[in-house]
Amino acid sequence: QKNSLHKDPRDPLSIQIPTTANPTEVLATRFSTWRSIIKALIVYLKEISAVHEEIVRQQIRLQHALSFPFNMQGVNGELFQPFQQQPTSNQPDEVNMASKFFLPLGNGSIQDLPSVLFQFHTTNASMASKIAKELSGSTIPRLEELKRDLLVKIKEIRSLQSDFKNNVTKEQQQSKQELTNFLNAIDMCKSSPSALQPRHDPYLLKISLDRQIRKQLTEENFLHEAYLNLQGSGKELEKVVVIEIQNALTVFAKLLGEEAQTVFDILITKLDSGFLTKDPTFEWDDFILKDANFVDPNLPMRHSSDIVYSHQNDPLSFEIRSGYLERKSKFLKSYSRGWYVLTPTFIHEFKSPDRKKDPYPVMTLSVDDCQVAEHSKKDNSGDSWSKFVLHTKQNGLIHRGHNWVFRADSYESMISWYNDIKKLTSLPTPVSRAQIVASK
Repeated sequence: QKNSLHKDPRDPLSIQIPTTANPTEVLATRFSTWRSIIKALIVYLKEISAVHEEIVRQQIRLQHALSFPFNMQGVNGELFQPFQQQPTSNQPDEVNMASKFFLPLGNGSIQDLPSVLFQFHTTNASMASKIAKELSGSTIPRLEELKRDLLVKIKEIRSLQSDFKNNVTKEQQQSKQELTNFLNAIDMCKSSPSALQPRHDPYLLKISLDRQIRKQLTEENFLHEAYLNLQGSGKELEKVVVIEIQNALTVFAKLLGEEAQTVFDILITKLDSGFLTKDPTFEWDDFILKDANFVDPNLPMRHSSDIVYSHQNDPLSFEIRSGYLERKSKFLKSYSRGWYVLTPTFIHEFKSPDRKKDPYPVMTLSVDDCQVAEHSKKDNSGDSWSKFVLHTKQNGLIHRGHNWVFRADSYESMISWYNDIKKLTSLPTPVSRAQIVASK
């Protein structure tokens, strides 16, 4: 079984698909083997057509035409090597290579075919001229055309190798780093909130982590889709190959069915109960299931909605309030408008509410250092209705205390901000403030 069966698809660091495999070369080699099988079948059928006038004398010749890249089983169960040249140092052992791609002998697979034919020629001594005409006029040309087409398809498959170059592993490592940062920030926020830096706010780290996970999944799904596209095309191509071989063998078997009862008993019955009755994709499905270079076609792609990680919904990483506010300059009387987010730990100022466009704040105030001082009264005139003052205490020798003046779009909005900040500053820790989020 493949490793993906033991992985949790919800884990953002659990990659379900192979990232360093070479499926195009494996698939090209597989279809090259199919070409060898088709070539062997063509050789065999041509020899069948040539020996009908001298059946008895040509039986040995026909047996030697069985050049399939598989071991053959005789009538008494003995095994024979295929009749072919021994592999050289530059030529792989075709028999061992082909046996890895297909179901073993005795399972109704393509490997059974040479054994059935070998047994047939051992016991048969007659052929009809009708068989020679049918094979040479129709079946063999179709197989030769299929063999030529397969060569073109093999080149196309090899040209797809670049589709499987990917950065999944790189993105996975980045996701792992950002997940570690997020979990560390959650722990620090709970244990030592005063030591937490603004840039380590779980709210900000969760935004960055989720963005990185989506980036990883995008890269991963591109690769996943490349596998499915390659396997889908390969499956359809092999289906055509198997159907053509089945059609050729069906015609061959039908013609021989007119021969003696021995033909029926030794050849047709075995073919009909084996390879000819199989689904055109049965070899392919078994091949994909066993070979680690490919993915299970039923394996679903992952989406960000499926991802689960520790503290994913911790109230510490949520916002309590957000909206536009205007902040008065320290030195000028002018106001600058920004998007503010209140979390259990910080008050962040962003340029806009778009976290994709502006993921990082331009200014941050620690809630621990803040205290609301006063706000405008409803009976004030003009835009002074919507102002409130936020005092930040001195933090060390560098950061002096300061009164920040904020202006909201309305009196009601200002009061909401004022009350929320006042409530948060009255609580001692980020954890206790986060309960406000949990209670909403």
